[in-house]
Amino acid sequence: MIMGDKRKHQKYRAQKARAAWEMVKRLGRLSASGKRRIVTQQILPILTYGCELYPEASEQQRRLATECQRWVVGAYRGSDTEKVEALTGISGLDRLMMCKRIRWAASIYGRHLPELREVAEPILREWIEGDAELRWMKGVKGERGVRVEELRDINRVEEWTDGSRMDGRAAAATRTKGEYLGMMATVADAEELGVLMAWEENDIVALDSKGVIQRIQSLAHQQPRSWIEERLVEQMKERTRTLMWVRGHDGVEGNEMADRKAKEEVHRGEWMNKPDIVTPAGIRQAYRLHGKAPKHLSWSRWAVRGLTYMVTDKGPQAQWLKTIGKTDDASCVCDGWTPQNAAHLYVCPWVGDGRGRTRKSIFEDEGWCEEVARFLV
Repeated sequence: MIMGDKRKHQKYRAQKARAAWEMVKRLGRLSASGKRRIVTQQILPILTYGCELYPEASEQQRRLATECQRWVVGAYRGSDTEKVEALTGISGLDRLMMCKRIRWAASIYGRHLPELREVAEPILREWIEGDAELRWMKGVKGERGVRVEELRDINRVEEWTDGSRMDGRAAAATRTKGEYLGMMATVADAEELGVLMAWEENDIVALDSKGVIQRIQSLAHQQPRSWIEERLVEQMKERTRTLMWVRGHDGVEGNEMADRKAKEEVHRGEWMNKPDIVTPAGIRQAYRLHGKAPKHLSWSRWAVRGLTYMVTDKGPQAQWLKTIGKTDDASCVCDGWTPQNAAHLYVCPWVGDGRGRTRKSIFEDEGWCEEVARFLV
């Protein structure tokens, strides 16, 4: 990064990203999903490099990001930005930079870096809503061990644990007690916290998550990634603990009791408006860089473009052509008087792509308009 001059850095990143984008456009015909991958994995990372150190984007960066989004789905210039973002599944530049900024702070929160804590904490406090609780790591080191055994005798189990996540809120529980985590934690965090609560008084614990058991087992040779895992390591240093796996929702009484307690704790925490307990994985889950790729991006290029014309109300439909002065009549061919706009095309029995063609002629095409017609129905 060009240190000390934010404007020069932003201009340099925008120029470099545009040069990369112009080179990519020479590749020829690309599918909409292929264009989306190029934009999200190559162009936007170049454009937003170093954005953790400055909160706002320049006008040059915004313009290029908007052009890339329109290029993915073939939208016309001036199309509504929110509609184009929904069609592409690509976050707007402001939200993308905010997510990268807070995820960078979360990476510090998930590691023992006291020298950067003063930088990360204000960023987390700025974007995490409510009186969320931040529990920083201490940097625990030393040998630790955990033993994983098969569940052959239920009577050997000293405590059962479970984690639950409902309506975006997570909670952990044993058979007798629970703790609310809230919206800034994952269900895996809740499962780990359940084990942590059970290990306070017991050594042999059973749970229904193989992934969490493997993760806790790996802490013997890997660094913890959250304050929960760090406290698990502290308990493992005291003496070797035992974990057992049980199939979830299989009628095992102890597991069902822990599951009910965790769900009760979710409802209790929401009703009592308890503060969230933040974990690094919960931050990454809440602030994703981009959403999932929409299914319609797997359609052919012309099918996606036809859908874009209808959603944005800008394209070859008669209403738009009349607006820009290309035709004198804005009526649809189905009845000769209804304006042919996006709202009408959703219900029009004759026109499927905004180009004035009947459905019969559309179905005789190479298949792409049939997909659009199916979407309209």
